[in-house]
Amino acid sequence: MGRRNRRKDKWDEGGHWEGHAVGMVYTPPASFPVFWFEGNQAWGEVRSPEDVDALVQTHVRAWGEDRRFVIKRLMQARINDNSSHEVPDFGFYAEHRGHETLGAYLERHGIRWSLH
Repeated sequence: MGRRNRRKDKWDEGGHWEGHAVGMVYTPPASFPVFWFEGNQAWGEVRSPEDVDALVQTHVRAWGEDRRFVIKRLMQARINDNSSHEVPDFGFYAEHRGHETLGAYLERHGIRWSLH
């Protein structure tokens, strides 16, 4: 991702990481499910919870919306089934018409969202 969030990871006593801005929770040692995000405000490989946090923050600033709205909208991004990227490619462009959403992809890999 082009913009990085410099915040430190927050691990709770149960070994879960909680994203400061996004309310994302996943349990290690599972590796983070890398994906490509394609959008007007941000694009590139998303390799970590910090990258997701940066993606959300970029869209909060660009769209002028609160985090809840941005997270809900980003989780609706669809996959591009014909992408040339080596990792799943999600976004809002016309070629992103696949059945899987970013939210479903992350949930399938053990990441759930807490929007409070």
